[in-house]
Amino acid sequence: MARYTRNTVILAKIETTPGVDASPTGASNAVLISNMTINPLNAQNVPRDVIRGYFGGSEQLVGNAYLEVTFDVEVAGAGAAGDVPAWGPLLRACAFDETIDVGVSVGYTPVSTGIKSLTIYYYDDGLLHSLLGARGTVAFNARIGEIPKLSFSFQGLDGGDTVAANPSVTLTNFQVPPTI
Repeated sequence: MARYTRNTVILAKIETTPGVDASPTGASNAVLISNMTINPLNAQNVPRDVIRGYFGGSEQLVGNAYLEVTFDVEVAGAGAAGDVPAWGPLLRACAFDETIDVGVSVGYTPVSTGIKSLTIYYYDDGLLHSLLGARGTVAFNARIGEIPKLSFSFQGLDGGDTVAANPSVTLTNFQVPPTI
C-alpha cells in the first residue's frame, strides 16, 4: 500500500519526565510542518573483533540507536501579545528557555541546563512512530522575499511503531506568517 506525504501528521508535547511518553494529542499538540525527513533508525554498529580458530568475520552488535525527524515550521506570532506561539515547545526542546510576560510578550533565551525533552508522534499515513526523550537543534532561516522558518532536527529513543489511523488535528494556533 502506498503512503502519501500529505497524510503525515506530527504531534509534539513537552515531557514531564524525560523519556516517558507524554501522550500528545491532535487537538492540543499538532504541528504545522513542511519539508519533513524521517530517518527511522540511526545506529552505530560495534564490531566484536573476537579471535576464533576458523575463517570468517565476527558479527557486529547494535550500539547507539535512535530515531531522527527533521522539518520546518513557519515563524509567526501567537496572535495576541503574551500568548505562547505554537512552535514554542519545539524551541524549548532545542535548549531554549521560555519567559512569559502575560499580556505583553513571550521570549526565548538559550540555556545549557534544564533543557526540556519532547514526545514526538509522527503518523506516516496510518503508521504511528514515536520518539521519546527527543531533543534537537534549530536553525533560523529568514531571507528577503521568503517566509521565515525554523528548521528543526530532533533525535529521540524509539518508542515503537503501531498501526493507527491519523488523528484529527487542530492547527488554529499556527498563524499565517508575514514574508520578509
